[in-house]
Amino acid sequence: MLDLLIDNVQLNSIIYAVLTIIIVTAIKSWSGGAKNVQRRDLHQRTVILAGLPCSVLACTLPQLAECGATTIILHPDPLAVLPLLNAVKMRTNSESIFVDRCDVTDISSVKTFSDNWNKSERIPTGPSNTIETGQIRRIDAVIFSTDYDGVSGLDEADSSKSAAAHLLLLSLMPAIAHSPNSRDIRIIRLIQPFYTAGTLKEVTTGRVSGINKAGTRALRAHALTKHLQSEIDTAKAQNVVPEVDKSRVSKSGVSCLSVCPGFVRETSVYPLFAQWGLLGVLIYYITLPITWLMTKSAMEGAQVVLYALLKEKPGKGVLYRDNLVVGLPKPIIEELENEQLLSKPWNDAEANVKRFT
Repeated sequence: MLDLLIDNVQLNSIIYAVLTIIIVTAIKSWSGGAKNVQRRDLHQRTVILAGLPCSVLACTLPQLAECGATTIILHPDPLAVLPLLNAVKMRTNSESIFVDRCDVTDISSVKTFSDNWNKSERIPTGPSNTIETGQIRRIDAVIFSTDYDGVSGLDEADSSKSAAAHLLLLSLMPAIAHSPNSRDIRIIRLIQPFYTAGTLKEVTTGRVSGINKAGTRALRAHALTKHLQSEIDTAKAQNVVPEVDKSRVSKSGVSCLSVCPGFVRETSVYPLFAQWGLLGVLIYYITLPITWLMTKSAMEGAQVVLYALLKEKPGKGVLYRDNLVVGLPKPIIEELENEQLLSKPWNDAEANVKRFT
């Protein structure tokens, strides 16, 4: 019976099937991007994740725990994230994962968290009794996904969210600014993959598409990264007397990095379709087989985040994608080299903080 079945199957059909599997596997491997192979000992190092629930950020938790990092998750509802924490703790045998209540999109919640964080004496609850209570608390890395949520970002509601995220960054800066130059600190900001469709210039005429809005938001986030790097390096250099130690000038250990996880289905592709309402969602699910083949999962998107965090010398003020520094188009480089355009997103964020507080 088996021999008869084999005889009836044409050899060409088998070849086509094998070729199809090979091609699909190759495309999926390519679209999944580079895998992180970097490893670093993060014991006694504190990493703050600002932006959960973000699937890409959540996928970094297991490896952070395996590297020994003390991880503090900022979440509006700590109870909602407990199942995830318990699963990671059981898998990695790590107890150094904590949750602090903070909605990073709400300015009043951020203010409450900031007040508690910056108190010189803290009541020992949650992670507070594990990290240098009574003095400036140590920070070794902060990963923001606040500019990675959704694909819009130019309306009043988004201005309020960006103000909250900026206030959070400012509240953490004393711990970063007072750190020794020898300490390796990473400030990582996740951005959407539409940055080449954006501009730092004011757009006053014509209708702006959703992709252009997402691109502008991503490019502004990268401008914030570059401006912050410049400000930190300048401040660190001013704390050094050149005549005493010329070798330490401008050798800040803080690396501000933008990271693009790529086209992740949950965080980039689906929100893009969802802008068109029910029809867009329907189209997304109809085309899901192709979308699955050509886009990344959250775990695949998280690889570049881990790479930027764990790489020994990641550079400063640069943009990473697929574990490589991105070479931006010339018009965008020219905008980023324009000091007035580069500082505008930071100045706007400062103004929004004052406006909403």
